[in-house]
Amino acid sequence: MSHLNLEAPVPGAHSSAHAKSQGAPRRIGSCSRRLAVVSTLGLLLGAGHVAQAQELETLDTFTAIGRGETRATNSLNIEDLETSLPGLSLEKSIDVLPGVNVATTDPFGFYEFGTDIRLRSFRIDQVAVTVDGVPMGSNDPRYGTRATRVIDNENIGGIDVSQGAGDLTTPAYEALGGSIKYRVRMPSEEPAAKIKYTRGDFDAERVFARYDTGEILPGLTAYVSGSDFSFKTKGVPKKSHRKHMDIVTRYEFEKGFLSLQYAYNDRDDYDTASISYAEWNALENGSPSDYDMATDTWLYVLATHGYQEYSPFTNYTDESGNTLYVDTRINGEGEEETFTTTTDTGTLWQPDRWDMGDYSDAGRNYGPPAYIDPDEGPGDGVNAIYFDKWRNGRIDQFTRLVGELDVTDNIKLSGNTYYQEKNNYGLWGVDKDAAESEIRLGYSYDPDRTDIWPKLLYNDQGEAIDMEGNVVEEYGDDHAVVTPDSTAENPQPGIPGRTGRDEDFGGSRYGLTLSMEWEIIPSNTLVVGGWYDHDRHGANRPNYNLVGGGLTSWFAYDQPLFNNYNRWFDSDVYMGFIQDSQSFLNDRLTVTGGFKYLKVERSLEGMLSNANWRENTSEFREVTYKDEFLPQLGATFELTDTVEIFGNYSENMSAPDHGTLADATGFNAALSPEYAKNYDLGIRYSGSTIQTSMSVYYIKYEDRILAVPSPPGDSSFTTGQTTYRNVGGVDSLGVELGFDWRTPIENLRLIGSLALQETTFSEDLYSGTTDTEQDNDLWYTLPNPDQDPSDPDDDYLLYENSEDKDLGNTPLIVFNLDASYSIGDFDLRLGGKYYDSVYINTLNTQEIPDYVLINTGITWKAPMESTFDGLKLSLNVDNVFDEEAWYTTSYNDTDGTVIADRGRNIYFVAEIDF
Repeated sequence: MSHLNLEAPVPGAHSSAHAKSQGAPRRIGSCSRRLAVVSTLGLLLGAGHVAQAQELETLDTFTAIGRGETRATNSLNIEDLETSLPGLSLEKSIDVLPGVNVATTDPFGFYEFGTDIRLRSFRIDQVAVTVDGVPMGSNDPRYGTRATRVIDNENIGGIDVSQGAGDLTTPAYEALGGSIKYRVRMPSEEPAAKIKYTRGDFDAERVFARYDTGEILPGLTAYVSGSDFSFKTKGVPKKSHRKHMDIVTRYEFEKGFLSLQYAYNDRDDYDTASISYAEWNALENGSPSDYDMATDTWLYVLATHGYQEYSPFTNYTDESGNTLYVDTRINGEGEEETFTTTTDTGTLWQPDRWDMGDYSDAGRNYGPPAYIDPDEGPGDGVNAIYFDKWRNGRIDQFTRLVGELDVTDNIKLSGNTYYQEKNNYGLWGVDKDAAESEIRLGYSYDPDRTDIWPKLLYNDQGEAIDMEGNVVEEYGDDHAVVTPDSTAENPQPGIPGRTGRDEDFGGSRYGLTLSMEWEIIPSNTLVVGGWYDHDRHGANRPNYNLVGGGLTSWFAYDQPLFNNYNRWFDSDVYMGFIQDSQSFLNDRLTVTGGFKYLKVERSLEGMLSNANWRENTSEFREVTYKDEFLPQLGATFELTDTVEIFGNYSENMSAPDHGTLADATGFNAALSPEYAKNYDLGIRYSGSTIQTSMSVYYIKYEDRILAVPSPPGDSSFTTGQTTYRNVGGVDSLGVELGFDWRTPIENLRLIGSLALQETTFSEDLYSGTTDTEQDNDLWYTLPNPDQDPSDPDDDYLLYENSEDKDLGNTPLIVFNLDASYSIGDFDLRLGGKYYDSVYINTLNTQEIPDYVLINTGITWKAPMESTFDGLKLSLNVDNVFDEEAWYTTSYNDTDGTVIADRGRNIYFVAEIDF
């Protein structure tokens, strides 16, 4: 489909929604598909070799294989990007390139927290990203900036992806792997306009318009554009929405150019939801006999009834259709426990789970809780987290000045400066009981505090009482939380119903990059430069009553309850580099080498966690990460006019992210940066009708940082808080192949890529301390040499048997093949993607299967100089055969989560250029 895959890469496909096949082992079960992939590629390359045996002239209009680069590099140009799915995120458009894998929770790649982007074995937050050379900084959707907020798709002139390592000049402080460089489309020298309208499935609608001024003054051009995009994700009853504006000016003069660019982006989205692997396995592969009806009731029900809509209002049955009831019994330890039975006890079994919902259509309709439980209060159970508060918003204003200046015939200066304003919010519902508990804790530290709207109830004797006037333990679970005007005789609940948090976060960021390129002699070029970046980012997460305690009411901002944190991050980045390139053998051999210096200073101050709020204290933390010598060495050698080989070695450092400073349960000041050593070796062919490249790589990833979620039961307060530690390393070995073939059949073009990789843990992962000695296939313990006698839980160091196990969510094989064919005024496109099975936990005990997705489209272009000249109409179908597939964007040591693909997507695009 040109050479953009329009389907979210979603590991996992199966033959039937209700088939209960167990699936096959990862390295065996997909053998036929893998053989088909390799055979198809071999036939295509063989045919391409015969077709271009007599080629002498290279193709200069397509730069997909990165000719002349010492690293594995591929590009997408304007022609390729024009075929992308309207509304598609910029990041998702690179999914077709070898070594790049993108998974999203919606068809458009819109929801940032649900987007998993990997270059080889590295996540997007370990990759350098720039827009016209301006660094995006962190790619974290919370603390950083995704490129999707900075530029509209139609205003991109091209995308360059280096899968292995970015060059030394690329400004980044979290990049272990490659780089993604977006090139902005420059204004037209002639006045022009474009209007584009898209309508399709998922209630998607998008309007884009751009006006090019043409040459305003000699050398000065500009354009302004705007877009409005909205859609509805399955399982979410309301729309996500994005408004965007770009202003780009360019002034060209004899010795260089200046480009002033401004972007405004306002987006709002609803969180999506995933299911646990255990639930998915019960739905997809399980049978009722796999589970104990009495104790594994929920999984038993899923295995019995399969993909259907579930809610607390349905009476569930066993596999024979008998109604399920609840009873109690005394277990072997003399404790009372609840169990499920088919004997009528008078109490129907009702699933007490917040993630009830619509699992129909192979889980595609599952989303956040979108139902109201009449048996629960407005702030209890599922009613505490009704979907309407699962919301995020981001407003970004990004101004940047990019320029180049030829100082002399052999010295060129280039650089940019930028300023960004970030204004963000995040909403979430909070359980009433959890909020009351936090309020009691706050008062226990300071009974006279005035930052809490409700108060605790006391009788005339100063004794703590409950709502009925009974004397209870002060600050205990029964101590009544009431309104400020309540009395012991007339108590009113201080939290009448649902509560919620309304977090405001954002700040400002500015920086400067500058480099000098000096052609000392024609065969020797020296590049020297640096980068400075300052980022100040604040986050304030207060919790409030909702007006009247209503389930869907808005926040009562005059009724504060407690605060998770109110803190400010400051980051300063200093990077310097020097790079020298020398050519030999009449420019056939080019060697490029150099190194960079990287220093990251971070501080955090304020009320860092809810523990600080309880104690009414503040903290200050600061760390510095530095490496004075990060080398890179590469070379290219032209074997012939059309064939070159390349090789590259690089070392990279990634500073731990902002979240490591905010660790509420055990800040680790000694946490080390992550490091990676990248080795690339490859060959490229550039002919008149075919271009192809193949690279072999090895990556040594050291000091991997593992984020361990906060303990269950405290999630209402500490969502987003984790404990961080260096746990071990990862080794990755792979082969990548990409090609672009304009076949002997006139107007038929084939574009494909194949990536093979084996990414494994190089050592056992340290998982913390425990009081229980273990030695099994998954875990083992060693005596703790630093055991604290006062802590009974740290007798042993716990390790996971992870050495040589696969890194989660990393496929062995990924294959893309896209065909485009033009006939008259029509362009036809057909594309497909194969994505191998993956493990979704580090223990390699949870696996989701492979899939194949097919996409197609047809475009009609009005004939030139006709009445409708400039008009283009397109009809596109994403996931033609409605293949069912699953993928993950999150996992930890033991458990992963599974998200269903969203199914077939049909959309229509009308576009006109003036």
